[in-house]
Amino acid sequence: MKEKNRRPAFSVIVPVFNGEKYIGEALSSVFADPFDSFEVIVVDDGSTDNTAKIARSFPEARYHYQPNQGVAVAVNTGIGIASGKYISFLGSDDIWMPGRFARSFEVLESRPDLQIILGQLIMFLEEGCIKPKNIPEEWLEKQMDSAGTGVMTARHTVFEHVGLFNPSYRAGSDTEWLLRAKELRAGIESVPILFIRRRLHENNLSSIEPGQAKANVFNMIRESVIRKKKLNEQ
Repeated sequence: MKEKNRRPAFSVIVPVFNGEKYIGEALSSVFADPFDSFEVIVVDDGSTDNTAKIARSFPEARYHYQPNQGVAVAVNTGIGIASGKYISFLGSDDIWMPGRFARSFEVLESRPDLQIILGQLIMFLEEGCIKPKNIPEEWLEKQMDSAGTGVMTARHTVFEHVGLFNPSYRAGSDTEWLLRAKELRAGIESVPILFIRRRLHENNLSSIEPGQAKANVFNMIRESVIRKKKLNEQ
């Protein structure tokens, strides 16, 4: 955190599991941002590699270790630790884009009706890796809208309204959370701001479990329909 004497404007939560290959670059990209009021919280979800050593080499980062429980639990832990007015997220293999803090701050401070903003990303393929089958070639190196924690910044208070991430979804918990946020009519808006460069590589969770991810989406939609039905019956 660059400003230590007051509550930070932003908390950046970085969940990680065995991320020694990329975590250093991810953290460096956040600390390179010139914005002066943020904290970085690394939640190590049971890593057995050199993740802890690398994360702790960044003295300004807050490092928290927990036994492996999945990304949703790691993110929830980070939210519980966070003290910022706004909460952003960064994958341990992704790259934070300069200016994200300042532009997000400008939007959220000027729009009290918004609780959540979703920015844009550029996907890039790690050298030597095979492109995932579910990613069209034309998507690579193209700035585009997206949804999910990596491109999300939210008011801290929205988690009191919507709740935390559902740990039963080891993949796609961010999608499920956004569905609940929309059901509760939290103010959500996509903004034309580049938030991250998203790295595609052999260990991306979405690449490891494509079948499970599809099943999760089906369950999320079904649960959403049930919740809406119950709400209409009240």
